[in-house]
Amino acid sequence: MENVNTYSKKERNMFLTGMFGQNMIYNVVTVGLYYYFQNVICLPAIAFGWIFAIARIWDAINDPMMGSIVDKTRTKWGKCRPYLIFSPIVICVITIAAFFNGNYANAKANGNKTAMIFIVAWAAISYVLWGMSYTVGDIPLWGIISRITESEKDRSSLISLSRIIASIGAGLVVISIVAVSQSLNSAFGLDTNAQKGFIVAAIIITIIGSALFECAGTGTKERVPNGSETKTMKESFALMWKCKPFRRILISGLLFFADHAIYTGASYPGTSLLYELIRGFAMAVMPFTCSNMPAMN
Repeated sequence: MENVNTYSKKERNMFLTGMFGQNMIYNVVTVGLYYYFQNVICLPAIAFGWIFAIARIWDAINDPMMGSIVDKTRTKWGKCRPYLIFSPIVICVITIAAFFNGNYANAKANGNKTAMIFIVAWAAISYVLWGMSYTVGDIPLWGIISRITESEKDRSSLISLSRIIASIGAGLVVISIVAVSQSLNSAFGLDTNAQKGFIVAAIIITIIGSALFECAGTGTKERVPNGSETKTMKESFALMWKCKPFRRILISGLLFFADHAIYTGASYPGTSLLYELIRGFAMAVMPFTCSNMPAMN
């Protein structure tokens, strides 16, 4: 029987632990920070919508850039492990920092326009920085699966397990972060949507998630040899753009996020007409961008 160069059970478990932790952090932001921005510090709807829309558009550019960087990485730890070792601490710091912001509703009530601008600006900057740092860890996390085993069967098994574990880690935070934050506020004798409870909960959950995420880098080993062929970022973008399904999905996604951003602020003067124009254009174009897509078996 031929010996296959693949991961051990311990290595598999360490990787899955990292996957669990990473998805805890992800939902601290996508659920906890989302609620925090909207209901705790009360960002204006139009700013809230544009922040998330611009971040998603940048992600569409940032992700393939990071993939190209990982592909060119050559270290004694391998291609993916350096990012998995060092990115969790950076993600941890930026995640927590995003919660340290002023209260827009209070600033508005006091007529402090400077504070209002800084609150929105920091919300935007911290969220975009978080997305970039998360990408630095996320691309290598999924990429290392193909680097730790030469067995297609083991690779498929690990991907399946990863999705299950990721869902569990995500679900745990989704159902608990707002409730835990509000419970902490009650324990502190504060209003249920006070900032303190959300900040404390974010710190605790993020530190735990980051510590678990670190296991994916420290507990794995890259054993698949590096390929000789690498591509520049320009070549990678050109190759992806030639893929019609990818191009259609990208265009549809950009239209969707523009539509969502305008919709979020549609109640503000001057934005309703823009929303209707974007929505009408998106509805007219999407059937063509999504036509002739490959059928799902």
